[in-house]
Amino acid sequence: MSARAGLLDGPHWMPFLHLSGLHDLPMAVLETADDFLRHARAHGLADPGPRDFRYWADGDPEDDPAQRLGWLLAAFAVIAPGRTGDIRAAEQLLRAEAMAPPGPAPARHPGAWDPCANVRRTYPRRVSVRPWQLPEAIQTVLRRLAKGLPCAGTRAPATGIVHRMTEKACQFVWSVRRAGLSDDISEAAADLYLGALEERLRARPNGVRWATLRATAEDLHRLARCMALDSTLVGHLGQKRDRYQLLEDGQEAQKFAALRQTGNTTLIVSDTADALFAEAALESDPARAHKLRNGGGVLGLFSIVPLRNASAALRLGHTLFWRGQAWVIDTMIRKTLEHNPEPLVIELIAEFGAHVDAVLLGNRPPRFLPQVRERALRQQRLLFLHLDGSTPSPTYIPRLFKEFTGNSFTTARTMLHTDQAEARGMDGTLDTMRVEHQTSTGTASKYQTREARAAASRHVQRKVSARRGQAVDPGLEARLERLGRHLPARTTGEDGDADC
Repeated sequence: MSARAGLLDGPHWMPFLHLSGLHDLPMAVLETADDFLRHARAHGLADPGPRDFRYWADGDPEDDPAQRLGWLLAAFAVIAPGRTGDIRAAEQLLRAEAMAPPGPAPARHPGAWDPCANVRRTYPRRVSVRPWQLPEAIQTVLRRLAKGLPCAGTRAPATGIVHRMTEKACQFVWSVRRAGLSDDISEAAADLYLGALEERLRARPNGVRWATLRATAEDLHRLARCMALDSTLVGHLGQKRDRYQLLEDGQEAQKFAALRQTGNTTLIVSDTADALFAEAALESDPARAHKLRNGGGVLGLFSIVPLRNASAALRLGHTLFWRGQAWVIDTMIRKTLEHNPEPLVIELIAEFGAHVDAVLLGNRPPRFLPQVRERALRQQRLLFLHLDGSTPSPTYIPRLFKEFTGNSFTTARTMLHTDQAEARGMDGTLDTMRVEHQTSTGTASKYQTREARAAASRHVQRKVSARRGQAVDPGLEARLERLGRHLPARTTGEDGDADC
């Protein structure tokens, strides 16, 4: 049974199986809808409203809530069109929350951030307590670390790690309180928390991702060290972390599996971009043609400059410039909360800069290109807009990429790494790391090890194929015939199938 068939075999899909469009939806969209349908069934949501959808969108700490709502909207447009208005309202709630100042932004400056501040939110938490509901001892340590001060001889980690430690502590306390245990971190409490998390992960369509459990055990271990807890407990948590690390090392990352499933490469996505532009030129429906051009621009640009989601909404005159007869992406990159933004400047060669021109030009004749460029820069407009000139949601670019490739937007980075490592070895990996603003030696090692194995496999296959392509031994056929006479005859069962 295929993954798609197995997913649609759930009882909550029975009312929708007759819908023809259901079977054309991408797997990521189906998996997202499956997660919501399971959530609705578990919580008795017979008539979910915008806040129910908004609450659900935060249920997966690994996924962007905006992206989850975007994929759910795509699914419900097929299975329950009457609910799409509520999902759009949930997206508006999400945007409103993003625009509202929640309090001091996380920073490395002493006293600038209180990780346990009592900041009210409009949605409840499902598997964690609020940071201000943590035990006082944990709050004290987290606040000290947030100020950059050491605890128990342990140097304060980066702000992003403190933020993550806070979230894991909230999940831990929720688990132990739910089980009637003390809030204290102990071996039994940690085992209960990690076991419950593993059980929740197993219920997901993609199963357990050991990286999630490794990061969780790592943060709990760090917290125990910072609190100067018993050395036996700290050792126990370290062993848990190391075990999950071994399991993670043996598990293929989802992004590699997703790319293998579609077979996409950088070259294929670039070819698809050209095909979308060609199709747009022949399309009579203006809305469809506009979407195809935007899709071509997204695939063509971000297959070669795979920006992160937060940086992909390029704005002319702010992050996209016309300099010296070439388009230049000049933006600030912030990978994680602990890093200050750093500049990323990439000049597009004519082949890829043409994608920007094609999006801006639309259906106008090419002779208008200089005026179109000048006006777009003067207006400081976003590169990718809706046909009516309105601003798309934050999920628009990832949704287009997913729709036209079958892969999530984040796999573009992996795609380029794989392509360059295969074609150019370590030089290709290092160049891609520069383009993608990566510095970790682990990144280079990961892609080079993977590509070395893949190259070895291809080499072996080519050698075997070459030998098979040589002239057949004239005596081979006779030997095979003699061998066949000595093999036992195959028997068949009552239904006529071979009894192997």
